[in-house]
Amino acid sequence: MAYSIKADFQKVYSDEKLIVFTRGTGAIVDANLDAAIAKADSIIDSYLKSVIDDLPLVNPPAFIKDYSIAIAVKLLTRGIHYNDIPKVVRTEYEDAIQHLKDISAGKSNIILPAADTTVRNPIIKIDETAVAIFRRDSY
Repeated sequence: MAYSIKADFQKVYSDEKLIVFTRGTGAIVDANLDAAIAKADSIIDSYLKSVIDDLPLVNPPAFIKDYSIAIAVKLLTRGIHYNDIPKVVRTEYEDAIQHLKDISAGKSNIILPAADTTVRNPIIKIDETAVAIFRRDSY
C-alpha cells in the first residue's frame, strides 16, 4: 500500500501544477505519478529499514505521507531546470530526506502503534535488570 495517493497530491497542488509535474498535456499522467510515488516510498523505506523491521508501514505517521508527496514531486521535477523548480519543492524534499536520515541514524524517533511493526534501535540497548550504584568515590 502506497504512503500517498493522487488525492493527497491534489490537496497540496493544483491540477495544473500536477499536469506540469507529470508531463501531461491537458491531464495528469497517472502512470508517471504512480511511478514517482512508488519510488518515493521505496526511498522512505530504505531509510526506515535500519530501525524498523516490518515495512512498508501499515499505519504510518502523517509525516510519512507528507514525505512521500515531497519526494515524489521532487522526482517528478527531474529534467526541469533547477531554477524553474519552486523553492518550496526543493525545501520540502531536503527537509524530508534530512529527517529520514536522522531517523535512520537514531537521532530522531518515529512513533508507531506497537501492534503495527517491530521498531528497533541499533544504537541504544537498555538493560532493565541493571542497577546503578552511585557512591562518592565512583562516577
